[in-house]
Order: sequence, then C-alpha cells, then structure tokens
Amino acid sequence: VLDYETAKAMAVDPDPARRAGLAARPDTRPELLYYMADDDDPAVRRAVAANAATPVRACTRLARDRDGDVRALLARKLARALPHLTAPEQAALQELALTALTLLATDQLVRVRAALASAIADVECAPPQLVARLARDVTREVAEPVLRHCLTLPDDDILAHMSHHHLAL
Repeated sequence: VLDYETAKAMAVDPDPARRAGLAARPDTRPELLYYMADDDDPAVRRAVAANAATPVRACTRLARDRDGDVRALLARKLARALPHLTAPEQAALQELALTALTLLATDQLVRVRAALASAIADVECAPPQLVARLARDVTREVAEPVLRHCLTLPDDDILAHMSHHHLAL
C-alpha cells in the first residue's frame, strides 16, 4: 500500500508509465484517480477508466474522452458495475452513471457502442431506455448482443428490432 504523499508524487511523475501504473492500482485514492482522468497520456486515462476505484463523478469526463479505448474500457466497467451497486449507491450515482452510459451509447465509434452493448446485455438492472437505444442501433454489431441476450428488453421490442436487423431467433 502506497502512502498518500508517494502516490501524489507518482500522479505527477513525468514518466507516463509510472502514472499509468498508479492509475491501475486498486488501492489508489479516488481523488487521485479523478485528477488523473485528465492526464495527457491516453494510457493513464485508460488505466483510470478501467479502475474500479475511479469515482463515478469522473465517468462523464471519461465518457467524453478523445481516446476511443478509454471510452470502451469505461463502457465495460460501468455495465459490469451496475448489478453490484447497493440501493443507496444506485440512487446517489444513477444520474451520473446514466449520463456517462448514455454518452457512450451514442458514441461515434462503433467499437465503443459495441463494448457497451456486449457488457450490458446480461445485466438485469440495465436502464430500459439505454437498452432500447442500443437495440435500435443501426449497426448490427451493437444491436445484436442486446437483442439476443438482454433480459430487460420487452419481447415485442426484441421481435421488432430483430426483424429490422434481419436476425434469426
């Protein structure tokens, strides 16, 4: 476990590999991860996006990141985290997380939307409006995982979207 002063020094180290190493550590303090979400090096921001300790308030910043890999990693992490939030956490974080997830669902890069769709397809508590948006995506790579595996999408919607994408049952 790093002491706070050492971790603070590593967060501003000129070597991006050292900053990325700190950003990847599960014991890195959330406020340092929040600060590092704006790092100039994409490898550092990728590590921040993938780190479970990164505070949710950093997610909307990361969801707008210029690096597609940062956004894809964030999409996977947020979708996997949804089922593990307690009721009070869900209430407190829902708006921030939903904003970030919605940004990711409308991302220009197909691989970001596909990463989100694949990760969220089997999440029972996935927000219905987010699932519906992914199911309506014009790219089969995005819509198919949700249409085939998502438990929160109503059957009528599944059938309508599957016929639109010409998918077999």
